[in-house]
Amino acid sequence: MSSQNYNHDIICIGASAGGVEALLTLMSGLPGNFPASIFVVVHMPAEPPSILHDILHRNGQLKVIQAQDGAFIKPGVMYVAQNDKHLVIEEGFLRVIHGPKENRFRPAIDPLFRSAALVYGPRAVGVILSGLLDDGTSGLVTIKEAGGIAIVQDPEDAMYPSMPKSALSRVKADYTVPISLLADVLKQVVEMPIGQNTSAGIHKRTKLETDIVKMDGDVMGKTQVIGKPSGFACPECHGTLWEVEDPNMLRFRCHVGHAYTAASLQADQSENLEDKLWAVVAALDENAMLLRRMADENINSDSMTPDELEEQAQKADENSQLLRSIIVKQKK
Repeated sequence: MSSQNYNHDIICIGASAGGVEALLTLMSGLPGNFPASIFVVVHMPAEPPSILHDILHRNGQLKVIQAQDGAFIKPGVMYVAQNDKHLVIEEGFLRVIHGPKENRFRPAIDPLFRSAALVYGPRAVGVILSGLLDDGTSGLVTIKEAGGIAIVQDPEDAMYPSMPKSALSRVKADYTVPISLLADVLKQVVEMPIGQNTSAGIHKRTKLETDIVKMDGDVMGKTQVIGKPSGFACPECHGTLWEVEDPNMLRFRCHVGHAYTAASLQADQSENLEDKLWAVVAALDENAMLLRRMADENINSDSMTPDELEEQAQKADENSQLLRSIIVKQKK
């Protein structure tokens, strides 16, 4: 197909913390006859079922529905990802898939952005809004490589600026705007015909990673093609993580498909470490309680006297306090 027959009519939006507020502002500025299709991924818990599509629909003129697997893509509609399922784009229709988590989330932003770049090339527009860490950055790079447009919420305007800052550090954004101006920018962008760029610049790993999310074919074989063993373990399934050969970002995938940027991997490792440290603290506290109870009851343990039992309990208390201080320092 000729690239000049199309405008930038495939708009993908990714958000996390603070993203709902940003989307509500955006909705107030979009007309009901907006001549493009919009796809939205917001990080959300698996339960309870999301009503984000209803909330957005009630706060604007544009039609907003929850994305359904196999649904045909229509202009003038905003499709919002479901809980606990990735939203990806095929040519002319949607896929809603319970694939492996990416960057600790399902739905995640990168799979949506990659699929849009893969299928629609320069017609794709990627928008990064408020959020923590860096989900969406890799996908936005892919959209730019495909000749699409990159838009990022001004970090100073974002409730949580980490995602916008990460995107701007890796991508030369076409627009960096406060959320109050995003609707006007999108209205301009959708009227711009795409140039001569095609998706020829898409790296083969983009298709392989999109297939992994869709659980299409040999996931382990695809992972080995796009990376090399890293020496790290996947926090989700404990399998080996493979370092993705991506010059733009340090990223990892395991043999079942879980994916991490370096930042999301570090965050997951830190949470797991903290959980384990608190478990040790609890064990030490319980051990001290039991030792004191034994001392009170004058119960011999390996011929220890009540005073020796109390001494052991005090050591357990000291170790517990030491670990507590380490956990607090790790959080700062």
